[in-house]
Amino acid sequence: MSSFTLCISKRTIFQHTRSQLLQFKPNPIRKASTATQKKKHSQSLKRIKKPLLKSTAQVAQLKPQARQAQTSATPKSTAIDTRPVTKHIATHTTAIAEAPVGAIPSPLHVSETKEHIVNGPSTTRPPPINTPERARGQAFFFKYAFALGKSYVEFYKTGVKYIYANLKTTRKLQARLKASYKGDIERAIADGAINRREFQLIHRNRHDLKRVPVFALVMTICGEFTPIVVLAFGNVVPWACRIPQQIDKSRRKLEKRRAISFARLDHPSDGMPESVEELERKELLHINWSLGLSSAVWDWIFPGQLPGLPTFLVRNAVRKRVEYLEMDDTLILRSGGVGEMHEDEVKMACVERGINVMGLELVESKKALGVWLDRQKKTSVETLLLLEPGKRYQMLDGYGGLDT
Repeated sequence: MSSFTLCISKRTIFQHTRSQLLQFKPNPIRKASTATQKKKHSQSLKRIKKPLLKSTAQVAQLKPQARQAQTSATPKSTAIDTRPVTKHIATHTTAIAEAPVGAIPSPLHVSETKEHIVNGPSTTRPPPINTPERARGQAFFFKYAFALGKSYVEFYKTGVKYIYANLKTTRKLQARLKASYKGDIERAIADGAINRREFQLIHRNRHDLKRVPVFALVMTICGEFTPIVVLAFGNVVPWACRIPQQIDKSRRKLEKRRAISFARLDHPSDGMPESVEELERKELLHINWSLGLSSAVWDWIFPGQLPGLPTFLVRNAVRKRVEYLEMDDTLILRSGGVGEMHEDEVKMACVERGINVMGLELVESKKALGVWLDRQKKTSVETLLLLEPGKRYQMLDGYGGLDT
């Protein structure tokens, strides 16, 4: 009896388990019913969407008064008080609107600020250089010297990248000028189609591209010792790759040469020259030496009472510089003057006009450049280049003078 009951109970358990397992098997009838339910569900969604779309279109066509009435009918308990947020947004917007130009960071580059159009692009100036600090008691060779040379190599690489970026931008700008003015920059400046930022980009990019092949050869051969070599041959280095020591050395050398040239020049020719064609050879050579338009090596190659390059070559170099200065003066004045000029831009502009900058503060350099721009409105560039800086200031009524 007990064995029979046990057998019945085992069979019952087996059938129950089998029925439970069969529930997990795929059932075609159940699949069909599920698909039918999905189809009915999608049809019901379509029926619901139609009246919703109609009601949305009706709401969009409501008049502003009706919308305002519907909004006011909403219970006050569900309304959201946005006054604090609105006040914060208004305050923030007002602060941005009242901020000076260049004080608001770019949304893409937070650390980058927009420069004034009177300044040339930052990529036309040498990048900042980060040299390693020398520990107390540390020998120069070999560990520190290698780290120092590596930092200079990174500096030069960045400068070359600047030149390449300037080249791409200049090509687009030149294409625009060629299409509108057939490449005539002077006519584009007269029409106001180009600002000083773009003008300096074209000028400095042309200057750097001429020096890239020789500089690349020097850098390939010398490697980490390039900074030592370029101190002796500074003119072969593009401006975007010049280290601060090299810039200071070349400016001191130029100012010394300028002082010697002014000592040799007794006085300008009778009257005020209005063109380069009216300048005599001694005056052409003075401007050439004062501005550093050619290397001093030519004085040894062509010696004499007035040594240097032949007159027609010197006159051509002076003519190009005078035309450049006239266009640059026009663009500086059109952009608002020297007030917004970067410190490096002020010094570069002064050196190009034969104004000493070594040992002067930024305020003094800006004042000297401002005097030049003021006198250039009434006096030719040729005459200003023949006058010592002190005499330029004396020509201004009521100016106390500044020895540069």
